[in-house]
Amino acid sequence: MKTARHILIAPAALSLMMLVAAYAVFFVVSFATQEPGGINSGPPFGLHNYLRYLASSSALGVLGLTVGYSIAVSLVVVVIGFPLAYFLVRTESSALRACLLGLLIVTFFSGSVTRAYGWLVLLGNRGLINALLIGMGVTDRPIRMVYNMTGVSVALIHFLLPYFVFSILGTMKNLSRSCEEAARDLGAGPMLVFRRVTLPLCVPGLMVAGTLIYSVALSTFIFPLLLGGGRVELVSNAIYREISVNFDQPYAAASSAIFLVVSLGSVFLCLWLQRRLTRRPGMGEAGA
Repeated sequence: MKTARHILIAPAALSLMMLVAAYAVFFVVSFATQEPGGINSGPPFGLHNYLRYLASSSALGVLGLTVGYSIAVSLVVVVIGFPLAYFLVRTESSALRACLLGLLIVTFFSGSVTRAYGWLVLLGNRGLINALLIGMGVTDRPIRMVYNMTGVSVALIHFLLPYFVFSILGTMKNLSRSCEEAARDLGAGPMLVFRRVTLPLCVPGLMVAGTLIYSVALSTFIFPLLLGGGRVELVSNAIYREISVNFDQPYAAASSAIFLVVSLGSVFLCLWLQRRLTRRPGMGEAGA
């Protein structure tokens, strides 16, 4: 039995070791110095790449923009996805539920690059949306919706929405309707029932799903690259530029290490908030 367990665990353990080894190599490279005339790095070794990053206002600005933008996008996804998930759970029409779930599942069949180019066609100056707006007389000239934050945000929200909805569906399915019925029997209106009963019971699931989409938004790369057109730069794109354009691997490695620390810190903060909220009376009792 032990041999069989070891065989089954071996692929996962090997994958984890390769991931850790890659991070270790990248971390060691971050202390090296870039050699002129190529992408080779070597001595002297030190903290100069980290100090250079922390002393750069532009680099810190990109880092702050990435974190703030990821939080904002995650909040928008929560605002859109929570009512959608609630409707999927509570609707009596199985056909409508199946149709909406099918539309969400279909989005997983296309990759990020395909979706990015799809939105590039839809949102372009000669795209379908601008053609409709001009045809309806809303505007007499194309509205610029690509190569800026607008296009990146639309594509990223579309990408994250299915992840959020499917992550929180389980929590909503386990909600006890008896609590809501008891609140209505005591005279509470629909909005009060939602605010004082339904929403608090969904907080643990909201925090988990929100943390998931926030972590994905932090590392987004394709959408700013294709729909940003070089005018929208987040941390992933800045690191890519240091490697592929400036050929400065040590500085890119140091940037990645700092970004990893910030990302893990913010995710752990979300998990800590989730535990604190779950311990509050009335929270985390959806399965009761």
